[in-house]
Amino acid sequence: MRILETTVSSPTTIDEAWTMWKSCEEAITFIAGGTFLQTKWEKGVAVPSKMLHLGDVLEYRQIYMDTERQIHIGSFVKLAECKNHPLIAKTLPQLSQTIEKIAAPAVRNLGTIGGNIANRVGDTIPLLLALDAEILYLNKEGRQRIDLQDWFEMTECSIILEVIITLDDEEKSYLFTKKIGRREAFSASVVTLAGKLTVKGNQLCKVRIAAGGGETQPSRLRNVENILQHDQIIDSNVLKRVYQALMTEYRPVEDAFYSSNYRLKVASNLLISELEKWRGEYGGLYK
Repeated sequence: MRILETTVSSPTTIDEAWTMWKSCEEAITFIAGGTFLQTKWEKGVAVPSKMLHLGDVLEYRQIYMDTERQIHIGSFVKLAECKNHPLIAKTLPQLSQTIEKIAAPAVRNLGTIGGNIANRVGDTIPLLLALDAEILYLNKEGRQRIDLQDWFEMTECSIILEVIITLDDEEKSYLFTKKIGRREAFSASVVTLAGKLTVKGNQLCKVRIAAGGGETQPSRLRNVENILQHDQIIDSNVLKRVYQALMTEYRPVEDAFYSSNYRLKVASNLLISELEKWRGEYGGLYK
């Protein structure tokens, strides 16, 4: 019988974790709640030989708003804690709704918001992209801050410390998030879609649309955003162009259950449905 030889280090502070990591010459895997990695191991993915367990780190476990109306969510905040936090419930109820549909309660009690982002396919990511979230992270050079979308494009290893969301003061904005799954909360999503449309002076001044789902890494759909923001008055022809743009731009990964084409159609129909709902609230922008 093969015996796994895995070394696990458990720092209690971020500085201690950084020192351990910097002194390590081998590749290392970071783990906090471990819920996502567990699913990978159950599928036969090899257990890493070196892990840095961050579950005992006491820092970055808070949620608060600073004087610049920026919400800071510590990376090690449990998903369930984030969902139920009064500040999140009051200012970002859509994030609470998204978390409620992630896995089962037992998983949400273990999994962290940082882990959901770090796995690069988490269901919170499309909404956070739509919110222009930033990430405070730690690499071997120290603490850094960057847009979430730019963090996904990095190849270097890092530890997420905080998610930072700036609340805007625009009078009219429509924020939505949708997840279609095989069995609601207990399975990986077929499609996860989120968006934010902000109106100022009866014009769209900011459009953010992001999509993911399953093993697809979520990303902004910039061609779709440009169509919506450029045309302003959105009629049926523009909606057709939006549908076609999403079908071209969104690149879902297929699996044993759903083809990429099926996921494309689901995402396109979801977006058009949300735009129709938005039209009901801000009909002045529509012919």
